[in-house]
Amino acid sequence: MFICYLDESGVIESSAQGTHFVLLGLALPATDWRICDDAISKLKIAFRLQGAEIHTGWMVRRYPEQDRINNLGTMSDKDRRRAVRLKFQP
Repeated sequence: MFICYLDESGVIESSAQGTHFVLLGLALPATDWRICDDAISKLKIAFRLQGAEIHTGWMVRRYPEQDRINNLGTMSDKDRRRAVRLKFQP
């Protein structure tokens, strides 16, 4: 038996702003789902995303304001917040 996850993104109306509609199907053996779920949970903990729904758009989208802060990726959460406030808040 397989477990199948289906998800859609985008719009199907021709008058909508978006130009893409994506339908994804992911199937895995039922015997493996807990292993996969545990691996995803560990990733979410590592990136402080417990309880959050992960969107691939977050991973592929560029955030230009982050590019304007030197070494943002190596900073602690506290230092990131401080750098953003200094750079963008009046």
